[in-house]
Amino acid sequence: MTTDETDLKIMLRGGNSTAALMLGMCYVSGSEGYKKDLDLGLKYLKVAAELCHPEALHIMTQLLDGGKYGDLKIKENLSEHIRYLRMLCGATRVVDFNSLNNGKDTQKFERYAWQAYATLGRLYVLLDTLNNLSLGLAMSHRGADVGHMTESYFALGMYYGSIEQYETSCMYLEAAANNDNSYWANEARKLYNKVVLD
Repeated sequence: MTTDETDLKIMLRGGNSTAALMLGMCYVSGSEGYKKDLDLGLKYLKVAAELCHPEALHIMTQLLDGGKYGDLKIKENLSEHIRYLRMLCGATRVVDFNSLNNGKDTQKFERYAWQAYATLGRLYVLLDTLNNLSLGLAMSHRGADVGHMTESYFALGMYYGSIEQYETSCMYLEAAANNDNSYWANEARKLYNKVVLD
């Protein structure tokens, strides 16, 4: 795809989410002859996300959870983070991933969507303000089914602990703890050890 600013803006007028993504990426990085402009970059990344581009949705979920994209960092915002995660979960139903970048990124985009299920499941289970344990349970099972086991197993362990099914809770926490060396595995290990050793 071209990186010419005028061409991309013309394509964007036609609703091309990839054009919005490219504009955002070029402004954030200052690459392809663009002057670095983080505000303009964020504006176009948001446009691409609103057009349901999975890469832009993924970038926005990372930013809204305290992450960075290049030099771009924004204030954490839980409600917007959840909104973009939900959009990313639904992206598989509204966007043909094979039509983006000639299908080269289809598997990556699918991983983003499945990761969104796991993260949303964990958030719904762990955050009292959301009051939606059953949805967290369903999304955590979905996340585990498609391969995002550690975070999903951790959330499932927390869910079953919250309803006082401690044996099932320990089973999921142990599975998360033994799955890998990620942040969620370490958190599961600490909690499992606390429950079992106390």
